[in-house]
Amino acid sequence: GDVIVRGASADARLAIGTVGQVLKVNSGATGLEYGTGGGILQVKQTLKSDTFSATSTSSYADVTGMAVAITPTQTGSKILVTVVMQISTSTSYGGHNFALARRVSGSDTLIALGDADGNRTRGTIQAVGGGSNYGYPASRSINFLDTHGQSAGTAITYKVLHHDPSTNNAFRINSQLADNNDSGTVRTISTITAMEISSGVL
Repeated sequence: GDVIVRGASADARLAIGTVGQVLKVNSGATGLEYGTGGGILQVKQTLKSDTFSATSTSSYADVTGMAVAITPTQTGSKILVTVVMQISTSTSYGGHNFALARRVSGSDTLIALGDADGNRTRGTIQAVGGGSNYGYPASRSINFLDTHGQSAGTAITYKVLHHDPSTNNAFRINSQLADNNDSGTVRTISTITAMEISSGVL
């Protein structure tokens, strides 16, 4: 119900706030009000436990299952995106490029990219084969705090894309490249997590 607050000379009624709001001191430090709390506002995660394999293409394509949807509850908040992937590659060639993208209203925007420099490919994560140990998965991860610029209530999807300028090198997520049916082949998991961070703590 409502809250009775003692003022300078008399009690006053403070109406209850809306769902998810907290009671806090106002900006002038003269009284109480309901508003958005600080810190982490919400957490969304997608866990990928199956495998995905492809021969990378010269244009960006989705890594199936590596996407997470989140709808900001606060205008001005930021989204902390964490990606952890287990990637095996076909050779020691290091051109496998994985990029983080933000999708809003059906349109993808690449984010968290290295600087442009000549003909060099920009990416978020690069998967490098381990020489004679190629074909075995290695863990790759990224943390990125995204200033998404969207209003509260606008749905956002973060996802991982793959791209290989040479177009002829295979990779696999969550298993060895060969994926043999024996006890020596281990199936792993990959995750993508989105956390909305209140503007009050940034």
